[in-house]
Order: sequence, then structure tokens, then C-alpha cells
Amino acid sequence: MYNNTNIIYFSRARQLRIIPLNVEAKARVVVVVVVVVVVVVVVVVVVVVVVVVVVVVIVVVVVVVVVVVVVVVVVVVIVAVIGEVIVVVT
Repeated sequence: MYNNTNIIYFSRARQLRIIPLNVEAKARVVVVVVVVVVVVVVVVVVVVVVVVVVVVVIVVVVVVVVVVVVVVVVVVVIVAVIGEVIVVVT
């Protein structure tokens, strides 16, 4: 004759074994999703920082070039004016 309590215990034991596996699988999925999100966020932050640095470098280079051009023009104008004054005085 079959013992019903053994069957019930056996089925409960199988269910108890299956539940932790499901929890572990969900935990692994959560860990993978968290890792992927963190990697994506880090990559986006690095790309944004690189773009900002490149833009800042470009702006600095443009400002330096403009300052050099202005200084050269001012020096040329001053030299031309002084040359005219010297010519007029002499």
C-alpha cells in the first residue's frame, strides 16, 4: 500500500529545492542587469567627459589663436604708426 505522507513530503521537498534555484536564477539575472546598467552608465560618463575635454581643448586653442592674431595685429599697427611718426619727425 502507498503511504500518502511520504508522497506529500517528497513533493514538498522537490518544491523546496526548486524555489531556491529560481531565487538564485533571479538573483543572477538581477546581478547581470545591474552590471550591464553600471557598465553602460560608466561608458556614457566616460564618453561625455571625453567630449567635454575635447570641446574645452578646442575652445582654448581657438582663444589662444585669436589672442595671438590680435597681439600681432596690434604690434603691426603700433610699428606702422611709430614708423610714420619717425618719418614725419625726421
